[in-house]
Amino acid sequence: MIPMKTQLIVALDNLQTHEVSSLVDELSDHGIQWFKVGLELFVKEGPSLLKKLKSKNHKIFLDLKLFDIPNTVSQAVKAAAEYNVDLLTIHCAGGIEMMEAASKAAEKTSLNVLGVTVLTSFDDATNAQIARAWTSQGNVATRSKTVEAFAKLAHDANLSGIVCSVPDLKMNPSLKTMFGHKGANIVTPGIRNAGDAKNDQKNVATAKDAIHAGATHLVVGRPILQPTNGDRRSTVKQFLTEMDL
Repeated sequence: MIPMKTQLIVALDNLQTHEVSSLVDELSDHGIQWFKVGLELFVKEGPSLLKKLKSKNHKIFLDLKLFDIPNTVSQAVKAAAEYNVDLLTIHCAGGIEMMEAASKAAEKTSLNVLGVTVLTSFDDATNAQIARAWTSQGNVATRSKTVEAFAKLAHDANLSGIVCSVPDLKMNPSLKTMFGHKGANIVTPGIRNAGDAKNDQKNVATAKDAIHAGATHLVVGRPILQPTNGDRRSTVKQFLTEMDL
């Protein structure tokens, strides 16, 4: 197991602009320190939201999944570091040169750059469809093999960790070996309670499963923001209790 306490990150992605500040304050009172700012919310709010979160000493997971030429991604990483972002995602499909440029740009900063492997909204059929667009070969890699290959690239590029689903993490024990050292990050989205709806996620798991698989950070969005049973406070408490194994 990774020698650190697993952290709970609440994803703010599906909020309206006027809801953000009050909800962050509410969740902070319930013991949440980490917040995910995804693409939708970042486009709405911009860097001003990052400043607001940092002014209240919150930890930020900026999930933009950067995918561009190495120089462009490098400059974006440097910009994120200036806002004291804690975790930032790039996409492993951008290639080793892009990932190395991102890693170098984050040197001498507190920013941790993570490589996104395969989206949790992808099933095997979607992964195969994308894989066929990249190859003329008749046989394409399975989702599990794609995750493993991308994770290896992230490791070789000296990224601080990866983002992958819990089922992928369980299918690839080598990922814990690659990123099982102190300070590394294995972030798992798609965390749900047993009775929660999957929504557009196809690869979900409980908090307990994620921790046993080796995750360092669990990302939860709608199950906390829009709980099906109880209120946000009781739902947060339920997740935190399950994580305190």
